[in-house]
Amino acid sequence: MAFVVDADMDGEGTGAFTVEVVRVGSLVSTYYSVDFASIESGRTSAVPLAVIDAQVGKLA
Repeated sequence: MAFVVDADMDGEGTGAFTVEVVRVGSLVSTYYSVDFASIESGRTSAVPLAVIDAQVGKLA
């Protein structure tokens, strides 16, 4: 599952955090990313699939 959270950046605008949620057996883990360079543009960043695959491999 994935979703985007828009968060207030201490009065400096908002930042979009991309969150990925992964379930492995009974364990639920979350991975998030934010691209601080793109905060003003409103673009979201993505959690690289290679990072998620590597972390899930450690959980399995």
